[in-house]
Amino acid sequence: NVLRPIVFETVVDLTILGKIYTITLEAPGTISARLSPVDSLLTDVHIVLDTMRFLRVMIGQARAVVKKALKRAANITTTVVTYKLTKKQKMQMEFQQQQQQQQLALFLY
Repeated sequence: NVLRPIVFETVVDLTILGKIYTITLEAPGTISARLSPVDSLLTDVHIVLDTMRFLRVMIGQARAVVKKALKRAANITTTVVTYKLTKKQKMQMEFQQQQQQQQLALFLY
């Protein structure tokens, strides 16, 4: 029998609110194999992973991504609100300028 340590690693790309987040999930484990005495080929392979640790890593990464997504959502909201306020203020200034031009035109005539 041969026993070796391994690390199970997976990389996941998530798209949230138009932004890609890449997370890496890892779990330690072992791999064991039995070789045939006749031809030295593998006859049996066992992989054992620390699934509880993998679960803890998944939960931690999920929380981190949710935090980032919430910050992104807040930034998007702020940008939209600022844009709308800016647009409203611009419209108000244009309206005031039109009123001033009309008053000036009435004054000149």
